[in-house]
Amino acid sequence: MSRHYKKNAYSPVNRTQHIGAQSAERERPREIKQTLPPRRREQKGWKCDECGIVLKDNHKMLHIHYSRILCTGCYAEQPGKKHLKQKGRRPYKRFIERYGKEWHRRCEAKKE
Repeated sequence: MSRHYKKNAYSPVNRTQHIGAQSAERERPREIKQTLPPRRREQKGWKCDECGIVLKDNHKMLHIHYSRILCTGCYAEQPGKKHLKQKGRRPYKRFIERYGKEWHRRCEAKKE
């Protein structure tokens, strides 16, 4: 290995080693995330903490956002670019098609 690659942190060799280390660190939290959310959602009664909509028949439309459980609609309304991008994606559109009227009604009632 040349001196350039040993010194340069952004060299292809060092970058692949670094990326490999990051993915190894992420493995365990993903396993934990996959096991905890169903239990936490079930404990909360499949209910969104923000608007109160119950999605027992559609578990994938509930997101765990920090310590809160949010429906897809409330999750997309959170501040930040990551959340705003959700509005253009298929799961958000399906959520609005299926639960849009009820979700909007609940959000309006919460504001008052």
